[in-house]
Amino acid sequence: MRIHGLTVLADSLRGIPSPAPPDCDSCRVAVPRAEVDSIRVFESDVSVSQFVLTAGFFAVLGYTILSATFRD
Repeated sequence: MRIHGLTVLADSLRGIPSPAPPDCDSCRVAVPRAEVDSIRVFESDVSVSQFVLTAGFFAVLGYTILSATFRD
């Protein structure tokens, strides 16, 4: 089961199933901790896209500065 918005409680794990939007409170499910054998954590795609966008911005900025500096 893939869930997001995970909350770990003393007796259960609660969250929203992955296909549902994060703000769907009526979609929230609870799984008893005794039934959970492992948890995998994945980074959000937002952080990856933010990194790529930031790296691209600085690459273009660096190229612009270098090309203006070495222009004859």
